[in-house]
Amino acid sequence: MRFLLASLLLGAALGCGEDRLGPGADGLVGQWQAETMPLQPRGTMDRTLVILADGRSENHVITRGLDDGQRPGDLTDETTLFGRLIVSGSYFRVVPDSVVSQFWFEGASHQEVQRDFSGWPRDSTHFEIQGTQLTLEFYTYPADAPELTRQTLTRVQ
Repeated sequence: MRFLLASLLLGAALGCGEDRLGPGADGLVGQWQAETMPLQPRGTMDRTLVILADGRSENHVITRGLDDGQRPGDLTDETTLFGRLIVSGSYFRVVPDSVVSQFWFEGASHQEVQRDFSGWPRDSTHFEIQGTQLTLEFYTYPADAPELTRQTLTRVQ
């Protein structure tokens, strides 16, 4: 399950760096929320993507009700990828800075921070904005082979 979360984060975590968004990318700035995704065999996942005008980004993934003994709404873990967005046309990459994971069901002090991203894929994410909808296409990396993934988020701010 945590591999799936890492794969979704990977969809945005890729590339090399500059200091701000590219020309014409102002429409990406804001807070975007995906619909709650049911997980198997139980639990849910929420994703929020925050993109700032200076190119910094935060990709928040929150899961609930994953572990035995948890009720459906109980917070299981929260993982946030912090990075810097690089935009080129209708594609972006994220230069990752850190991934902070808080495993709430294992205790409030159970936190991990990752800062080494060697070996992470260097794919781009294709994006399209229509009204308040942001559609992303990116590769995820389940155990078998890369899969093209499509996700739609709604502007909430």
